Amino acid sequence: MEQNCVDEIVELMPRFVELLSSDHQGVVTEAASVVANIAASPGEHSSTRVIESGAVPLLIKLLGSTENNDLKDHAALALGNVAIGSAQARNHVIDSGGLEPLMKVMNDFVEGQSTSARVLNSTVWTVSQLCRAVPRPSVEV
Repeated sequence: MEQNCVDEIVELMPRFVELLSSDHQGVVTEAASVVANIAASPGEHSSTRVIESGAVPLLIKLLGSTENNDLKDHAALALGNVAIGSAQARNHVIDSGGLEPLMKVMNDFVEGQSTSARVLNSTVWTVSQLCRAVPRPSVEV
């Protein structure tokens, strides 16, 4: 029964991706949270569905453009959850430009800018997920 519920929610991915572009920051934050949870849900194709929906570039853009710490946190977690799906999913996050805004969040924290410790924790966790799968990613920093 639980997997059927997850499958039904995953079927709604296109709608949540639309909501990532809403003009209402609260809606965008909640949509990013749902996408993060979908990417983390059981099932071998959760990350694939998030990737195929086009959510990854939107999450990367949101992570790099918002000052809202809740939204940054959900976007970072969503990217990390996608990355743990497979080496291909991890590579998709990296190849889509995911590393640069993650590094910026960490740099902003070190420089005393507005990033919260919670966002930093999520960001560091996501970067660690980008380094995990085999084969190792080839990334120039």
